[in-house]
Amino acid sequence: MDSLWKNSLMFLATPNSIVSPQSIESVLSCVSRKREMSEMAIDFTVYYWPIAFRGMFVECTILQAGKTFERVKDGAAINTLRNKDLAQSAAEGRFLMAPPFVRDHKMDMWLSQTPAILLHIAERSSLIPSDLRLKAKIHKLMFDCDDVLQDFTRNNGARM
Repeated sequence: MDSLWKNSLMFLATPNSIVSPQSIESVLSCVSRKREMSEMAIDFTVYYWPIAFRGMFVECTILQAGKTFERVKDGAAINTLRNKDLAQSAAEGRFLMAPPFVRDHKMDMWLSQTPAILLHIAERSSLIPSDLRLKAKIHKLMFDCDDVLQDFTRNNGARM
């Protein structure tokens, strides 16, 4: 499986690309770590389509934090959460806009919007340093990733 992932991702690591072979190895490391942690208690549930994109950033951040997750990639379940009546969602503590959706089981809360999810996981897991300069760099990197993803997916699939 890892060689399939590696071959699928290596096409991104061209000489003029922002994606490096090291970043590919990092993604593969996340996949391997996910396998190792599959027997542990679940910290998060990630609801995302059966493709990588934004869901991969969330999953790798969870794994980098040393936490566990399960992934729900069933389109019907995702659409049910997305299309709930706003009043009902608010009463249930869910304000979900667009996938990925994440349920934090320890805090009994729901999140959507990739940057908000990443910040929550990172702050909850002490991945964000207290130094304001480093914190600013982390925020910049996170939003750069979001910009690259927007370009790569042609505005999240709007023009695919």
